[in-house]
Amino acid sequence: MEESIGKLWDEFLKRYFNAADHTVGGEVLAFPAAEIRMQGRPTSQPHDGVSIMVTWAMPSYMRRCWETVEDETQEMIHARMTFMFWIRAAGAFADGTNARYRAQQTADRLYAVMCNSAETRDLSARGIQRIRTRIPQLVANGPQAPGASDAKDYEMRLMMVAATLRYAVLSQ
Repeated sequence: MEESIGKLWDEFLKRYFNAADHTVGGEVLAFPAAEIRMQGRPTSQPHDGVSIMVTWAMPSYMRRCWETVEDETQEMIHARMTFMFWIRAAGAFADGTNARYRAQQTADRLYAVMCNSAETRDLSARGIQRIRTRIPQLVANGPQAPGASDAKDYEMRLMMVAATLRYAVLSQ
């Protein structure tokens, strides 16, 4: 199950964070490229650029019910989940922007996409439903290695997302 959750988020995020323009809510927005990681897998080193790491905890609540799915009765699970999106930017960028700007831009774009039901419709159809997004918060910023001659500027932001995971119970 964990692998399929990660795969859904990976596909969803890579569709947007690919250094291209995307229309969100009728407005064209420039999205940065970002390295996408799941559940604490490390980013490539040395880390320069933008990354989004998605982590999640065990469901806080689970409900079992029977539903009709494609004309068949199927036992389904509805699990309330919390997803954490860790947005990190480090180093200087070719366009002259810094890590603070890139982290804020990435967090703003992610927030815009996650708050737009038209953009998250595919996630909902595939089982991540009732998405409720909190405003991204600053977690840390500053030089990566204070006092070091090769210290790089970095910033990290956290966006919490509550959602319901809906999936079928597979009988043996």
